[in-house]
Amino acid sequence: MKTRLTIAGIILALLLTAAFLYHRYLAVYHGFKPQRFSQAAWLSASPEERGYMLDDLKAKHKLRGMTQEEVLALLGSPDHVTTVAEMHKKWASDHTPEELSSLFGEPVTGRLYAVDYDVGYMGGNPNALMVFSYSFHLTFSNGVVTEHHVMD
Repeated sequence: MKTRLTIAGIILALLLTAAFLYHRYLAVYHGFKPQRFSQAAWLSASPEERGYMLDDLKAKHKLRGMTQEEVLALLGSPDHVTTVAEMHKKWASDHTPEELSSLFGEPVTGRLYAVDYDVGYMGGNPNALMVFSYSFHLTFSNGVVTEHHVMD
């Protein structure tokens, strides 16, 4: 009986030590420092600093319903752009022109389908076994934001 308690104690101590070491040195979301969003700070921020502002940005601004012009004025030039014309071209072999227009809108010159802003590691730990780079993705329909989310 005493041997079982000793073994259980050793196992518990090892598990607690492993959990502590993982959190201290390998946890992916280590050191996340939320910051208030400001347009000036966002425009000059590194991707990681943008990640720290993202929650406040979404809380302060009703992004769904904003026009592409309003988004670009607020957040500046995106890191990645997908136009409606590119989506039509990508899916042309699988859909009719009518289906494509229904899915993505008309391929008007300059109309955006989606924009992505790199938002860094959102507190990523460089010692972690897996560190993800994130992107803030906004999707448009007929020039208006219909959805937004963070992608890894």
